[in-house]
Amino acid sequence: NIFSGTNVEANIIIQEKKNVLCLPKTLLLPGDSVLIKTTEGKQKVKVKKGIENFEYAEILSGIDADTEIITK
Repeated sequence: NIFSGTNVEANIIIQEKKNVLCLPKTLLLPGDSVLIKTTEGKQKVKVKKGIENFEYAEILSGIDADTEIITK
């Protein structure tokens, strides 16, 4: 039987890592950068991304777990 108007969604895991720094992709600015809080105020910092999905991106370099990110 064929059911008109139905669809299927599948999530295929191709890579998995533990103990990594991840950010919601909504915090990433164009050019793979983020706004951080510094002693001088705001600063735009470029980050290097690793694996990602639709919601999160792994951050390989540019910031660390102690960096204060400005969320606008």
